[in-house]
Amino acid sequence: MRISNTLFNEIVDDIEQYIPKLITASHSIGDLFYEPLTNEGSQFFSDYITGLSNLIQTVMMTLKDAADHAPSMIEPVTYALQAIPEQVAELEKALAQQQFVHVADILKYELADHLDKLLQALKESRS
Repeated sequence: MRISNTLFNEIVDDIEQYIPKLITASHSIGDLFYEPLTNEGSQFFSDYITGLSNLIQTVMMTLKDAADHAPSMIEPVTYALQAIPEQVAELEKALAQQQFVHVADILKYELADHLDKLLQALKESRS
């Protein structure tokens, strides 16, 4: 056992508090792509991608500890998590092709939805 049960629960609590912030950011930043993107908007997007990457890494590390603390969490959270990197790849493709409306739609509808599914999987596996 790498970490205590208390620390594990605190980490999961932090993740559950962080995901709604990313969902809100998905919508806000998505809206920026419906118009020409400013430097400030580009920075917001960069920060969002960093936050999303950090979330994915944290959840993956937490899943390793879930074997000791919450084994029932592993399958539903893994399933919910796997769609997010796929959406990020789609996002990168749309960005490279300068399909900014598609970028906005992915952020607002696809990624936000998958983040919500991840949040629900975390919450349901702990109840």
